[in-house]
Amino acid sequence: MLFSSTILFLLGVTLPTLKTTKFLFFTEYHSILGFCVGSIMSGDLFLGAIVVLFSIVFPAWKLLTLFQIHFGRRSNNRSKVLRRLEFLGKWSMMDVLAIALVVFSMKASGLASAVTLPGAYLFAASVVLAMLASGRVSKEVHGR
Repeated sequence: MLFSSTILFLLGVTLPTLKTTKFLFFTEYHSILGFCVGSIMSGDLFLGAIVVLFSIVFPAWKLLTLFQIHFGRRSNNRSKVLRRLEFLGKWSMMDVLAIALVVFSMKASGLASAVTLPGAYLFAASVVLAMLASGRVSKEVHGR
């Protein structure tokens, strides 16, 4: 599950997650990584930083930590690290929710249409697999 989640995460961040069409003619494709870079380059540092944090840094850190706990040396602080990881895991669907809200608001406004693309589904699948892997690693650490 960890390997699959990592591959899905990389694909989900780089592949287009959203297609927007304005006035029937102007179509744009957006990936999570592209949105982060675009936000920062256009001066929206706070928004770009928040998306980078919740969409790239937290999920990547969670996956790396799960790999370390599962495949690394057995140590006494694994339980402590796992508790921190579970706390951060509560925020892991935040960006999927943000994509859904953007699609909803664009459709409701009538000025533009938005369609979710495979990147969003791959990213969501990555998050779900990481949650399942976290549960399995947790059972392994706690000996259940």
